[in-house]
Amino acid sequence: MELGDDVDRLNWNPTAGDWSLFVPCEDEEFDWAKRILKERAPRISVIKLGDNVGNEENNEPVKSEGLTVNWQAVSK
Repeated sequence: MELGDDVDRLNWNPTAGDWSLFVPCEDEEFDWAKRILKERAPRISVIKLGDNVGNEENNEPVKSEGLTVNWQAVSK
């Protein structure tokens, strides 16, 4: 942010390839988040907090966890 326009453009596309992202969501926000993301970002799937998602590489379930951000850990 501090560099403004003085940052080189990426020489690769970070969103290229075959990928998907599973986002855990609270029950009260699940329906609208699923509907909106399906329309606007089909690679992002909403799952209910605590649900398991299969790992395609090794077929092991992956348990969804809530995301915690420690804002005081951000360095300046």
